[in-house]
Amino acid sequence: MDDVREETAAHDPGLVLFSGDVSTATEFAEATRLYRHAFHYDLPHLSLNANLLSALGRNGGSAIGIRRDTPDGPMVGFAYGFSALDPDTHESFHYSQAAVVHPDLQGMGIGRLLKLRQAEVARSWGAGLMRWGYNPLFARNGHFNLDSLGGTGRKFVIDYYGRPHSDRLLVEWDLDAAGDPHAAEHERPIPGSIRDAAPAVAVPDSQGVWIPIPSGLVADNVDEAGAQDVRDTLRQTLREVTSHGLALVSCRRLGPDISVYRAVPDQEAA
Repeated sequence: MDDVREETAAHDPGLVLFSGDVSTATEFAEATRLYRHAFHYDLPHLSLNANLLSALGRNGGSAIGIRRDTPDGPMVGFAYGFSALDPDTHESFHYSQAAVVHPDLQGMGIGRLLKLRQAEVARSWGAGLMRWGYNPLFARNGHFNLDSLGGTGRKFVIDYYGRPHSDRLLVEWDLDAAGDPHAAEHERPIPGSIRDAAPAVAVPDSQGVWIPIPSGLVADNVDEAGAQDVRDTLRQTLREVTSHGLALVSCRRLGPDISVYRAVPDQEAA
């Protein structure tokens, strides 16, 4: 890797990490294996293209790797993205296509480190904004994107990748923001009555809405087993919420089985 930097895992001081740009054919192959393993992508057409990753790194994109123990240790994290333009406003931004962490090391802070290094690359290409999409059924991903990073979910797209059940909430992350733009909402108490609300149905209050979802669904549950009804209801709810000018700004736990999204009027859109 190029521009290698030694880091300490946020949630395990004994885990030494090394981050840097992925730039060789061997590294691209390793990143591809990690990508397919983390996402359970067994079909060849869902793999990565090494030539594309190399071209991205040379032409406005990003390809970031994280290794453990030594600069030549096993790759345990990988992210890649590209420079993009908003189709409506032509505003430039960096699109983060994927960020993956080895399943055995998730929750250690590697995902955050990937995003921070990717943000540095985006800024070096002149971007002040990053966007990406994630499956809103996955509460842990929602908490990371909205609460830990301070992103804002502004758009919901059904079947984003053109295949069934590939719905995505699109997140925007202001790379120039000074502080947490949604600090008040991240600290706002979640009403206990939300425990009795129907899953994925919006519960309004005077300042926005709460949307409870199960906490147990995670990214390696590729079948979303038993979640069909929740998925379909959440699809309808998010479509309505975002179309009415609300943005998702938080996803926090309310006990071991329930997480709750918070959506409020989108001040930037206003």
